[in-house]
Amino acid sequence: MLIQNNFPKDFMDLAQNIVTKKANIFRFVCSTGDKLVATNMDETLVQCGNYKEGFYSPKESAVLQKLYIEDEFKNAYEEKGKEPFESCIVDQKDVFFYEVNNSVRNKIKIAELYTSKDPKREYMQGVFFDKEGKIVATDGRTMYITDGIPEFPECQIKVTKTLLKILDIADYVEMGIKYKNIKNYETNQEVRTAKNIVFNFKIGTSEFTYSNQLIEGKFPRWKTAIPEKQDFHVTPFDKKIWKDIYSASKKLQPKNDKNLCFTIEDSNHVTITNISNNINYATIEWNIEPDINKRNVFAFNADYLNILLTKSGELIDIGYTDFLRAFTFTYKNGSIAVVMPSQIKEY
Repeated sequence: MLIQNNFPKDFMDLAQNIVTKKANIFRFVCSTGDKLVATNMDETLVQCGNYKEGFYSPKESAVLQKLYIEDEFKNAYEEKGKEPFESCIVDQKDVFFYEVNNSVRNKIKIAELYTSKDPKREYMQGVFFDKEGKIVATDGRTMYITDGIPEFPECQIKVTKTLLKILDIADYVEMGIKYKNIKNYETNQEVRTAKNIVFNFKIGTSEFTYSNQLIEGKFPRWKTAIPEKQDFHVTPFDKKIWKDIYSASKKLQPKNDKNLCFTIEDSNHVTITNISNNINYATIEWNIEPDINKRNVFAFNADYLNILLTKSGELIDIGYTDFLRAFTFTYKNGSIAVVMPSQIKEY
């Protein structure tokens, strides 16, 4: 029995983040008869089933509605024997899968917050899985390190909107690496190279596959950025106070200066200000000492600090030695973040 218009809502909710807005065939979801495929050539979503062949468009209602397809798209598709869509489906032969439990899912979502959003820095745009089982992400000024999946192959994955949603809603997730033999023209030999990350997942009883191309290139030497020791350690200040300060800074601070300046007044009080607008946000109770050079002023980008304080887990310790060098933020689950303070002139 062919399903006509009752296409799976979960598939279409995810497909909306994959299909391209460009005027080409990949604006549509393709039903090959035995599977639904949404792809933009980089990332691909597949669900097996029994569906009427054709092209469909994901709507905001999350229900597939058959669209009229211009003749040139339809003819091009038929001439290529469905190759544009079927060639994007990753063959899972020889892929070894590892279960992604809820703890690792959450860590991947946190790590995505630390990735670079600069298109010129692709080598920092993904979440890195170290061969020693660590999950690492950095944008060059902040870095997040946590325990991941032991023995998972080293790679760097793109954490797309689609993947974030999968990690949120799936009842079961497993992932693995697809390798391909690539010819090295210098040695004239084939080299086994990691090319795709593949996720099999379930929502209820429905089964899906999501794949994406891995980020190529060398991930930064992240271990060298972690301070060997910090001379001072303090407990974080009240997050409730921070919520009000951050909200006010979003409204009042100039767009070109997101820095919040922390001035130690005495052993128990710190004043938080913005220098550019000469705004005094609050004087809070916080027992923090001057640094090793007796500096009593340091600053952080407010957006970075918000991620560190509210979105990375339960913060238990802040370590520092020099207010001009990296701070370490340690969380209850063993994760750490390394963050460079903003460079400002003391006043």
